[in-house]
Amino acid sequence: MEKMLLDVDSFVYLGSTVNETGGAGYDIKSSVGKARSPFNKLTIKVWKSSQCIVRNKTRLFNSNVLTVRAKTAPSLQLF
Repeated sequence: MEKMLLDVDSFVYLGSTVNETGGAGYDIKSSVGKARSPFNKLTIKVWKSSQCIVRNKTRLFNSNVLTVRAKTAPSLQLF
């Protein structure tokens, strides 16, 4: 029994998006988008708050945004 293989434009392999051009542009946009969501939530609730000190804002940023960023694209450097 033979199976047909489909020709696709892109696919996810080991957490990275592989496309026919071989570029990393889509992968970078995807990881930035995933990190943007928790950052936007922090912007609304924390960054604009005068009750939260800068040290705590930095801790929240590091634990939420950078963690998501590191998990979505571990091969890209954060700084």
